[in-house]
Parts: sequence; structure tokens; C-alpha cells
Amino acid sequence: MLIWAGADLKCYGCDPNEQAIRWAKGELQDIDFFVSDQRPPLELGDGSVDMAYAISIWSHFGPVAAQEWLAEMHRVLKPDGLLILTTHSLKAYRQFHSVAYYHQRRLRDLSLLRKTLISLVSTGFDFAGVFGTKGDWGVVNPEWGEAYISAEWLLNKVTPGWEVALYRSGANEENQDVVVLRRR
Repeated sequence: MLIWAGADLKCYGCDPNEQAIRWAKGELQDIDFFVSDQRPPLELGDGSVDMAYAISIWSHFGPVAAQEWLAEMHRVLKPDGLLILTTHSLKAYRQFHSVAYYHQRRLRDLSLLRKTLISLVSTGFDFAGVFGTKGDWGVVNPEWGEAYISAEWLLNKVTPGWEVALYRSGANEENQDVVVLRRR
């Protein structure tokens, strides 16, 4: 794992799901795992991290949580540090975007996808609390569901504190966009 980064590499992993952290501690070596709260702050110092990645995390945050966690990542990353994230969006990639991806595979109800399209076009963000009272793998939070974020909404929320270093529509399994933000 990231051997090319050198022997002094320090890796952290966090999740609000205590069971997932327990599993990770038993299965993955040389990574310091900890259970995090569902809301910031993390138990990390200001400017203490060079890079963070969040694959299929912003695709679940409601609008308040999305902004709070962007601010938290800005706090813990060093200047010029990178945040790599993925999210659902409307932007087309080949013939797909996240809404079309779920429709074509019949993974979401058409009425929910219509609502998503309308919300994305009008506000740049859509959120549905799809996990209900049982939650998602132990995460029960009204700000954790299924989110779709337009590139414009994200750009509006991250500037001027971040630079968009990379934005690849549909690059994660022809569904989620891959975004690399550099902390200014």
C-alpha cells in the first residue's frame, strides 16, 4: 500500500461505523483507524494531513454535511494538500451521468430520478434520505443518504479556499465524478 511514498508514510482511516473500524483494525496493517463522529471535527490537528480521499462519501452527504466536511477537510489538510473525492452528478460522461446510470440499470425508481434531475438543474444539488430509520451500515443520520452534486455547486462552495486540480466526469465506474481539490 503506497510503498512508493516512503517509509515515513503515516496513514489514518476513519468512519462513524464502529464495526467497520473494528474490522479494518484487524485486517489492515500500518494504518491508524479511529471511529469518527458523524459531524466534524475529526481528531486530527490543523494542517496535519497531506492528502485525504473520500470515495463515495460526498455522494451520500446532505447539503449541510457536504459543506461542513469540505470545511473540515480544508482545516486538516496542509496548504497544497489534496482532497480526492467522488460524487454523483448530472454532467454527461459518454452516454452516462449518475441519473442515467441508475435509470438504465433500474437501480432507482423513476419518480425519484425525475426529482433528482429537477433539483440538479434548479439548485445544483439533490439529496434523498434513502436509508430511513435503519440507516446505512449503522450510520443513522438525516444528512446521510444519496446526494447528487453539480460541478457548478461544488465549485461555488469550494472557492476561493480550494483549487480544482482535476474534475473527471463519470471516471469512477462511469457513474461518479472524480474530483481532486488542492487546499490553498
